[in-house]
Amino acid sequence: MGIAAALFAGCSSGGGGTVAGGGGGGGGNTVADAVAKGASSVVADKISVLDSSESPPGAGKSTAKPITEFVATADWNKDKTFTYVHDRSTEVFTNVNEILCQIAQTNYVAMAGKGAYKALINQSLCKGNDSASNAGSSQQGDTSASSAPDYNTWTVDSKINAAGQLEAHVWVHEKARSEQNWSEPAKVITAKLVVSKTKDEVPPYGLFRIDFRGFDELTGSVKFQGLLETVQDAAGVVQLRFADKEANGQFEEKAAVIKDSDTSGRGTVYQTGNDNGTPQTYQSNFAFDSNYFRRTNSGEDKCFDRKNFEQSAWRYGLYDFETGDRFTVKSGISYNTKEDGSGTYGWIGYWGMWSPDNGASIVGNTVYNKDQSTGVTTPYTLTTYNGKLKKHTQHSTTLGDILNIPLEGYSEPDSLNPGQMVMYRVIWDGASLVKTAKAPQNMSGPLAWEPLTTPVPLDTSNMRFGGDLNFWSQALGGQVRIPLQSCTYTPGSFGAPGTTSCSNPSSTSPVIFYTEDIVYPGDAVPTTLTCFDNCPQAPTADGMDPLGLTYSQDYTPGFAGHAYTFANMTLKDSGNAGNPALLATAPANQSWGFNSGALVDLATYQAQLDCGNNSGQICGWKGWTLPVFYTWETGPNNWNKLSIVTSGDSVVTFDPPVKVEYTHSQTVNTAADYKYNGVKFFLDYNGFGELHGIPGKCFDMATGQETMDCSGGNKRYVPEFSIAAGSTVKNGTTTYYVKPLEVEQRMVKKDPGVCTAAGVTAPSAALPLPDAATDSVDPGLKGLEPPAEVKVIGGVIQTTTAKSVLRKFLGL
Repeated sequence: MGIAAALFAGCSSGGGGTVAGGGGGGGGNTVADAVAKGASSVVADKISVLDSSESPPGAGKSTAKPITEFVATADWNKDKTFTYVHDRSTEVFTNVNEILCQIAQTNYVAMAGKGAYKALINQSLCKGNDSASNAGSSQQGDTSASSAPDYNTWTVDSKINAAGQLEAHVWVHEKARSEQNWSEPAKVITAKLVVSKTKDEVPPYGLFRIDFRGFDELTGSVKFQGLLETVQDAAGVVQLRFADKEANGQFEEKAAVIKDSDTSGRGTVYQTGNDNGTPQTYQSNFAFDSNYFRRTNSGEDKCFDRKNFEQSAWRYGLYDFETGDRFTVKSGISYNTKEDGSGTYGWIGYWGMWSPDNGASIVGNTVYNKDQSTGVTTPYTLTTYNGKLKKHTQHSTTLGDILNIPLEGYSEPDSLNPGQMVMYRVIWDGASLVKTAKAPQNMSGPLAWEPLTTPVPLDTSNMRFGGDLNFWSQALGGQVRIPLQSCTYTPGSFGAPGTTSCSNPSSTSPVIFYTEDIVYPGDAVPTTLTCFDNCPQAPTADGMDPLGLTYSQDYTPGFAGHAYTFANMTLKDSGNAGNPALLATAPANQSWGFNSGALVDLATYQAQLDCGNNSGQICGWKGWTLPVFYTWETGPNNWNKLSIVTSGDSVVTFDPPVKVEYTHSQTVNTAADYKYNGVKFFLDYNGFGELHGIPGKCFDMATGQETMDCSGGNKRYVPEFSIAAGSTVKNGTTTYYVKPLEVEQRMVKKDPGVCTAAGVTAPSAALPLPDAATDSVDPGLKGLEPPAEVKVIGGVIQTTTAKSVLRKFLGL
């Protein structure tokens, strides 16, 4: 990620590609028209050098309810599907698009002329999903960190200036950051956006310029600077220019793209950076016409077919089956620490509390939410507990329903090196569980998956780890268990561990997975909770010891487990005088916090925990298999804690991600995703644009070819398939329509001779590139930030009434 995007760090829909499925856009021909109509944007919200194919995934798919039955004002008709083309040479525009995405979240067009205001920008919505590191997400710690929103506060003042242009001034504050061998001071970033023509007047981008600078907040010295602009010559040819550069010279990127016509153009991109002390530079020239795209640099000549694409949808919306309106997840509310709005702004929701100072400015325990439409301010009582109890409820499907869905986490000793464990990727192929790929477990970062030449059936007759198979599956929302039947245990001997033999599973064998809910005040919790594995230890009244977080595993026959009570929203260690199981300071290697093992209601489930064989002993590992169990999360981060607000005696609760069931449809037997035809997926919907759980794959950016190995640089992680517009998902008995909001197309590689024969030749010399140091202009806004109140959150203008805020909380 470029420095500008990292620091500017809504997502987008708009120019530079194809827009389908609804209006919006510029909202009018001129800047003034667009502002008058309250348009969402006037310039491209995303830059795509190449025009895309005009059909997003499933655009022509028939639906149970004709989409035309929805009224014109339905969200289904207003929300657009933006389709763009990705290539290695356009990777520099990832940073541009993160900037534009965040600017779009400010809703600066609709707010023009209404005075200065603050906008909470959810940076998570604008960060790329395609990092290869996402392929290793199954190996991350099971905390709330990965799904928590990441807000930053922007101050914005937009208006029509004397020249009739739309002008927006922006101030962004960034906290100091540090890691092992790297640190950055606190900064204030200023930016000035001037729009002279909309993307309707000058497609596909509009005519605009953004200048930005980042300053050390203490010394005032420039840390980075840059610009993004579109210019049009006398012949009407549009050029896009971008540059940003760190003051220390360690990072720089720049690009120039000329659109010679609607379907042809040329450009040059340049990037330089530092990878663990080694300078890295990339530069390429490219050209394209309506049929082909070609890029060249030293030692590289690649040709791609512009008519032949692979597609991936990155963002989706869910819509009411009857009305076509957005399905809203009640995720949280904004607050200010002072009644008059002059304090610090923050956000509180399901994933915890967020504020620039981590809540340090809250006086007492009262925060205030202001209804922007009426001016009424409502006080709320804020309470933060330094941990949270989570309830896990069991659900099931069958192996036949999850045909070919990747399951990870199954390990066996390496046959060539018995001291090492190998992790396998397993699928149900319709007849048996088979291993399809392997990866060593002695490495960090994304797993280096290697496909097996021939799938190998999983042997259930000689297992070392009990009679249940435990996996992790993105498509099923996390941990997955497959209980096996007719299991017998053979004790081991010295140097040879015991083994378990079970019958082979069938297509009707159950597949167990769980949904998670936070326990709120007033929720019923068993009087005593018992833990057998990864049990928190609280030796003192101060809570847990970072150097000894858990009790040692006790394998003594007849061990009854460690007992805990739950009182005042805190888990208490009964074995240590009821001390609170709270972790104030996390160990250096566990900064994400602590999650316990299964906490069970022994009074209800003791029989189901019995080891069998008339032993009368309890097998604690079975706690993870119960219909209901709990876990305890605690730690120093906001996402490790439970923050709640109350109004009177009413506790405000927020929605967890909504689990929806989706059955994939692909009847073309030559399609890559045909293997998933009729397969059920259990996806998580976190709110508008955030539907998670589709399995992924990696490909090499240099070659454009799919690769099993996601490790190393130059790799991208993309979904294996896209959900067609008009498909349906279910949450219980409620049905929703699905619509892709952002679709990426990747061109199919061709031999360079094909491009040569078609007359497509990349420029032999680089186009003139802008220089951030000399071409960018200081916005002149440092020290001029006006006082303002939060009026926009994640691109949504806050206009709901105070009463409705309490009853139905905002969902992003």
